Amino acid sequence: MQEEDKKKEDKDINRSCPRCKAGFHCDEQEGCWCEKLTLDQATLKFLRMNYIDCLCENCLKTFDLGKN
Repeated sequence: MQEEDKKKEDKDINRSCPRCKAGFHCDEQEGCWCEKLTLDQATLKFLRMNYIDCLCENCLKTFDLGKN
C-alpha cells in the first residue's frame, strides 16, 4: 500500500466499533451516514445502555427499522 493511500485510510477510520471491533469513520456531526438510519426510542435506549460509543454501519444497520 502506498504511503498516501495509508494516510487516507487512517483518516477515514477514526473509531472502533464496540460491538464488532471493526474500524470505521464517524463524522460526529450533522450529515453523518448514521442519520440515514431509523431507530425507535427503545432501540436508542438499549444502544445507549449497552455501548459507550458509536457502532459501525454494519452493526447499526441491524437495528435499523427503515432497513436502508
